[in-house]
Amino acid sequence: MHTRQLALSLTLTLLALVGALTLLEAGNHSPPTAQAQGPDGYTTYYVAPAGSNCGGMTPCYTTVQAAVDAVDDPGDVVKVAAGTYTGVQSRNGLDQAVYITKSLTIRGGYATSDWDNQDPDTHVTTLNANGQGRVVTIAGAISVTVDGLHLTGGDATDQGGGLFGDAGGGVYVLNATVTLSRNRIADNQATTDSWSDGAGGGVYVDTSLITLRGNQILNNQAAVGGLFAGGAGGGFYGVDSQVNLEGNQVQGNQAGGDFGTGGGVELDACADFRLVNNVIADNQADYGGAGIWIGHMSGVPSSGHLIHTTIARNQGANDVAGVRVAGGSVVTLTNTILVGHDTGINVSFSCTGTLTATLWGNTTDWGDVGTIYTGTLNYWGDSAFLNPAAGNYHISSASAAKDRGVDAGVTTDLDGNPRDAQPDLGAYEAGTTGALQAIKTASPELLNPGDTLTYTVVVTNAGLGSMTNVVVDDTFPAQQRPLNAVSDLGTCTIVNSGYGGQARCNVSNLGGNQAVHITIVAQVNPIAPASLPQTMRNTAQATSDQAASPTTVYADTVLQNCRACVNGGATRYSTVQAAVDAAPAGSTVWIAGTCVGATTQAGHTQQVYLDQNLVLRGGYRSDFTAWDPVTYPTTLDANGQGRVVYVAGPANVTIEALTLTGGNATGQGGMDIPFNDMG
Repeated sequence: MHTRQLALSLTLTLLALVGALTLLEAGNHSPPTAQAQGPDGYTTYYVAPAGSNCGGMTPCYTTVQAAVDAVDDPGDVVKVAAGTYTGVQSRNGLDQAVYITKSLTIRGGYATSDWDNQDPDTHVTTLNANGQGRVVTIAGAISVTVDGLHLTGGDATDQGGGLFGDAGGGVYVLNATVTLSRNRIADNQATTDSWSDGAGGGVYVDTSLITLRGNQILNNQAAVGGLFAGGAGGGFYGVDSQVNLEGNQVQGNQAGGDFGTGGGVELDACADFRLVNNVIADNQADYGGAGIWIGHMSGVPSSGHLIHTTIARNQGANDVAGVRVAGGSVVTLTNTILVGHDTGINVSFSCTGTLTATLWGNTTDWGDVGTIYTGTLNYWGDSAFLNPAAGNYHISSASAAKDRGVDAGVTTDLDGNPRDAQPDLGAYEAGTTGALQAIKTASPELLNPGDTLTYTVVVTNAGLGSMTNVVVDDTFPAQQRPLNAVSDLGTCTIVNSGYGGQARCNVSNLGGNQAVHITIVAQVNPIAPASLPQTMRNTAQATSDQAASPTTVYADTVLQNCRACVNGGATRYSTVQAAVDAAPAGSTVWIAGTCVGATTQAGHTQQVYLDQNLVLRGGYRSDFTAWDPVTYPTTLDANGQGRVVYVAGPANVTIEALTLTGGNATGQGGMDIPFNDMG
């Protein structure tokens, strides 16, 4: 990506040859030009899953791309109803779910019965490229807003677009003005080619003006890494762009490869960037800047300001720093929590890092030969994150970051809570009286019609004083109903036992730093909806007399319709792997419906792991009374989480009447040549 200071001697001739080849590959696709627009009488275009008719609204489309193609005025808005939209389009030699070369706004989070009120948290709207291309491509001298969508399953392998390889698995932006807000950009990758660099697994931005506000950028990967290859910017990569990141969670991303940089964020040749109220945590890069890399491109350095940033537990090899400043760059960090790294910040030769008001907690807090100013407001102690293992980097009132900040002109925290005259360090304000924090999980997360599941809700009074009349309301998605609810404090009742119903727990009082644990059992409707798979969102909301506003948390589950049995036997399995594990050698595993996801077995991640003689056969009706692959299509979809099928020989395996899709062998190996993945 950028010029790296490698401690490895390479011949210039080889580098020049590799660079020329990769640039040639990246240049195979010419940049698109912005399209002209003109009014057609419509200002709003509606998108809904097939069969819904958009609730009677017109014009109505079943794909986002069709609506985008119809837009003809820069002020037009595309509204997208809840559902999962799959498939990619080939435009200008590029593959993606949505290709945008005109000014417009796309908003997800609507119900077909209510197009006036947007609620992305309740009405989950997903664009899934299923590993067949990018999710969104935006290019040209245009202005685009994308708001309230889940963007997943993107893979930019062989799409080019980067300076030295593939770029932008989730979102690719070139020469445009773009705002991304309230999106979940997760499980995308820039490249799976072990011989190629990759940049921007989640988001890639080149020569653009970009604002990211209130997004979750999670579990994306820039590259897998190979001989002399590596990724840059696992979550976000910006080059020669004006970058503004406000209130985002950049967590669990990977740059990839021995020379990977910027596990969470990488900024090269980005002047005057501004990052405010962001969490950059649990990312990985083995060469430098496991959390964030701030560097140069072609000798042009970066400069900018990070304000109220939580940078925590980012990891890499060889004492990699959480923050790396390189290539003559200049960065200022104000009101920062910088903890959980081998080295907190590493500032290279001719670079400057200035820190004001910092909570430190690393093996080595700062280093290298550049200029580092840490000032006089340096603190050490327990950050007191509420639950970092679950990705929750809120801080309790016992945190050493509390009341340690300076006034940086930031009036609210990442959650929108007010900051006072003596703000806390990091992205979040600690709880005072009236501050509730909540965590919600679901098990299992992959469900079939008729299944039961368990939700766990933990609500903590993160403040110092007691909170009274604490109530937790749990609202279920339309495909689920509550069966039972219990709490270790107070009492719970089922308010509405129907599908889409509600449970309520009256906790009464919570003392300072006290928590309540709630367990709720639910059932999925045994009647499957017409479109699968489908994301189902459960919402919990906690209130109290002292809380200024409710605290809301969510847990997503995925509804599939997967059935399997062995040799037509009476025992039914909800995953193919369960049936395979139960099958004697030589059996036939009968499969019906759509099976989603992957699990890890014997060190490999795939939907189905086979190590004996078996037949996998799809095409059955859900009750296994009929077999007709045309009438009853059967799909195994790994959803980008691993391979679809892995066969460990010696074994004689037959696979019949199945659609195998969504496979991703990144990091799975499989070739005798080191650094490569296969299958």
